[in-house]
Amino acid sequence: MARIHVVRKATIEAPPEKVYQVVRDFSRWADWAPWYVAEPDCKRSHDSEGCSWAGRFVGEGSIRVVGESRPGSMDWEVNFLKPHKAVARVRFGFEKTEGGTEVSWSMDSTLPIFLFMMKGRMEAFIGMDYERGLDRLKAYIEKGRILSRQEFCGIIREEGFSYVGIREKSSLAEIGTRVRDAFRRFFEWQEESGTEPGDRMATLYHGFDLAGKRAEFTAAAPLERIPDSLPDNIVSGRIPAGRVYAVRHRGSYNHLGDAWAAGHAHAKEKAFTQDPKAICYEIYENDPQEVPEEDWSTLVCLPAR
Repeated sequence: MARIHVVRKATIEAPPEKVYQVVRDFSRWADWAPWYVAEPDCKRSHDSEGCSWAGRFVGEGSIRVVGESRPGSMDWEVNFLKPHKAVARVRFGFEKTEGGTEVSWSMDSTLPIFLFMMKGRMEAFIGMDYERGLDRLKAYIEKGRILSRQEFCGIIREEGFSYVGIREKSSLAEIGTRVRDAFRRFFEWQEESGTEPGDRMATLYHGFDLAGKRAEFTAAAPLERIPDSLPDNIVSGRIPAGRVYAVRHRGSYNHLGDAWAAGHAHAKEKAFTQDPKAICYEIYENDPQEVPEEDWSTLVCLPAR
């Protein structure tokens, strides 16, 4: 059996007692836990000592509290029934810091022997889920709500587009910052060159290295006509027309990972067949300077066969 160990941390601007209370209250778990975004209407139940869930995309399992030291830590036993059986030990730690509370979320488990080659990918996927969960928990506690909701559009046809943009590589941890910086530099070039802006912007994802925690992307503007001459730092290309599985994310760009995770969960459970060779992308459907953050609309597109 391959052993899995994952730990992620975040600082939340609230005292440990408050953070502990929110995490301990399983009636609130659906408000911030990262997995339910893939299937908000899945079957779930809870009581004072744990919760359970069952659904097509979230699988089936249960959580029970097996130890706690309020407000410093709590331990859970997680029993997964589907898509495969496993038992995990999960711990939350809450440490008072100058900025509030440092929350640590860790998991120890094992993989069935037939999945031992998936150890690295599983740790990466779980780690990203924990990062999303901590981001959601932070927003839920500090702001009282999470600006993230998903609309599952299913298979649609995108007409394709030509684009120009800035292509870069980034660590997954820094990708949000790097995308924003690439767009800033792209807008500066647009203004200096007099290039007509497109009616919407897009980020294209050329590949992810989950084990290395790296990604390659292009911050791009779809254009009807590509300029004849481009500087070395500006690239051009074309996204072909075709079928995509679309998830519309409404809300903060900080929570765009929710839409991506939901789309990949739907692909994993055969809601559609993803084309692994095609570029995935997100299209920003409105101007964040013109609408409230809660109404920012982003269409996440996963090419389908």
